[in-house]
Amino acid sequence: MKKQLLAITCMLVTFSTQAQLLGQGGGSYQISHAECISPAQQKLIWQDVQQNIKTLELKGALQKSLMAPPKFRWPVKQAGTTYKYVYGIGNYVDHNPAQNALQDYNCGTRTYDITGYNHQGIDIFLWPYPWKMKKEGAANIVAAAAGTIVGKYDGNADNNCGFGSGNWNAVYVQHADGSIAWYGHMKKNSLTNKVVGNTVAIGEKLGKVGSSGNSTGPHLHFEVYNASNTLIDPYQGACNTLNNNSWWKNQLPYYDSHLNHIATHSTPPVYPSCPTIETTNEATSFVRGNVVYFASYFHDQVSGSVASYRITRPNGTTYSSWNNTFSVHYAASYWYWYFTIASNEAVGTWQYRCIYNGDTIVRNFNITATARTVADEPDANTWLHIYPNIVTDHLHFDYSIETNTEAHIIDATGRLIKTTTLNAMFTETDINVSTIKPGVYMLIVANEKQRFIKQ
Repeated sequence: MKKQLLAITCMLVTFSTQAQLLGQGGGSYQISHAECISPAQQKLIWQDVQQNIKTLELKGALQKSLMAPPKFRWPVKQAGTTYKYVYGIGNYVDHNPAQNALQDYNCGTRTYDITGYNHQGIDIFLWPYPWKMKKEGAANIVAAAAGTIVGKYDGNADNNCGFGSGNWNAVYVQHADGSIAWYGHMKKNSLTNKVVGNTVAIGEKLGKVGSSGNSTGPHLHFEVYNASNTLIDPYQGACNTLNNNSWWKNQLPYYDSHLNHIATHSTPPVYPSCPTIETTNEATSFVRGNVVYFASYFHDQVSGSVASYRITRPNGTTYSSWNNTFSVHYAASYWYWYFTIASNEAVGTWQYRCIYNGDTIVRNFNITATARTVADEPDANTWLHIYPNIVTDHLHFDYSIETNTEAHIIDATGRLIKTTTLNAMFTETDINVSTIKPGVYMLIVANEKQRFIKQ
């Protein structure tokens, strides 16, 4: 998978309130293709899986039943709360066996073939920062249905960017009816500790999304065979030539349009070539006079859909609001708008909000009056003492400040979790954090004269 920066075209933008807009930009995540599994690799996989099945059956540890095929749940799940969604859909199964002739289950062309290979699975890729998310383990691969592990490969390189990259890391799960699901391209050493013959429950973690084997970017290749070892397509559609019924518990629409993430940035994000990790340039603290970039990240952006944006000052008034109407489809895209925050604007906690196709995400960010250099910053040890750290139920700190000040607890995405008012002069306070989920947070103590951030 490769990235390409595009000009911000193919959309109609309408501002109802326009502040100091400087410009706009963005791009789409362009997906390149490689043969996920070579014929030789596929042959070896089937040999291993069938041998494992025979061994388990002889031990009485694996039995097929006359049950109906499973009903799958979605096999990718976010790990944490940084992103609202962590994926996009790149390719479906190719139902046209001819070369250079594409047909997915919905009679569209969201699939691919290359010489000697027709795509046989579903590619679910990481978005909005694929390589960063892969490194952080932001997406879990989970069992789409309960079953028994009948194959497992691990230890292979997982930063691959094309064909000829060797074997993948994968888990193979046989279901009660005898069908088998393949979960491929996993992250090295992220796979479940369970071994061949162990059972897994629906939704159980199998590993992390990676880029092992013949892969051009971090994604899950999900491939399914029925009890006769014949390829099937889990999606029901007019052009599904393999099976009549959906294997999904709740089949997602062909265009599964969602807002994955929004953020404020000091400069636009940088998407380098595979496999270099993206530089996000996300920031949540700015000074009046700064340029602030407001970005939104979508998957399955479709023509005719509308995204609505609003930037709000600390007192609730609107700084700027606008809509854009897309006129093109992208499997994944990001668009940003940038403004200069005027020198007379309000200081405090602002909000950036985006609404798209039923999804709403709000991000808080802070504007201060002036920047402080390290030399100007008072020694935090003389006026701010935080304990315990790491904290469990209550965060206690002593401080010495010149004017009434607010203390903000901010999570890793810049979202405001809690605010407490600190009275002037030397005193102490206690914040109950027992209801806050475990994680890494920042304490921001700021007014126009003093500012300190502690992580």
